[in-house]
Amino acid sequence: GSASHYALVSTASVMANGMWGATEVLSTDEGDAFFLQLAVNDGGQAVLIWELDGATGIALKGAVRGAGGVWSAASVIESSGVSSPNVSINTNGNAVAVWIDEQTGSGIVKGAVYTGGVWLAPQIIDDSGSYVYDPKVQMQADGSAIATWKKDEGDVSPIQACVMSTS
Repeated sequence: GSASHYALVSTASVMANGMWGATEVLSTDEGDAFFLQLAVNDGGQAVLIWELDGATGIALKGAVRGAGGVWSAASVIESSGVSSPNVSINTNGNAVAVWIDEQTGSGIVKGAVYTGGVWLAPQIIDDSGSYVYDPKVQMQADGSAIATWKKDEGDVSPIQACVMSTS
């Protein structure tokens, strides 16, 4: 028979005195966790996202560390088809994640926002039909964000960008 693999996602924090704190386990899902992406703001809030190769394909999971230093339970941001995630957090503890949805084969850029303690439903940012890769995102203090990615259109590889505004 085949052995089960369990994705053990752990973290440790550096204390003000420069010493590492205790390790905390954030997820123990069955499957393989990889491509971890971490963003931290000046207030010590953090967001960690990762790909999980599990029963439904490659999902995107995330956990958020609040101002008090406590990590949230890991939650599913997208259930399958995920590749190349990236994440950013602003000074208010809101976050945004972008990734490539490869369920269609050509690649679609998707994003989701973390606000009010929950991840909102993923939204399509670009579905032009060209293969896309290397998405990046930065969130501003006001909650707006800028996402960029590269497209493969044969002889050219244009860099694309999209702004998510708060108004």
